[in-house]
Amino acid sequence: MNSILSNFSEEMKNCFCFKGTLNRERFWSYVLILFIPFYMFALPLFISGIILLAHFPTINVWTRLTTYLTFAVVGNYFLVSFIYFILTLGPSARRLRDAGYSPVFLI
Repeated sequence: MNSILSNFSEEMKNCFCFKGTLNRERFWSYVLILFIPFYMFALPLFISGIILLAHFPTINVWTRLTTYLTFAVVGNYFLVSFIYFILTLGPSARRLRDAGYSPVFLI
């Protein structure tokens, strides 16, 4: 467990570095530890946005409120997902290079 946390802390320092290679163990320890808090926060946001959209009555005031809340909640979900995507670009490029592929495959 200690090596997983040390791998994660090393990769957080180098998450915007696109040069070099990254082995499988360090890559997956970084991605999985980063995945847990981001999506424990993001998935309930997305589900609550859909529930807000589906279950409020269609009275004019409630429709507007539901629409604004849905856009705010789903917008936060996409913001969290975008941050996760940005934090995994560097390690993904280095892992592809280590596996023998070009980092152009990320595009």
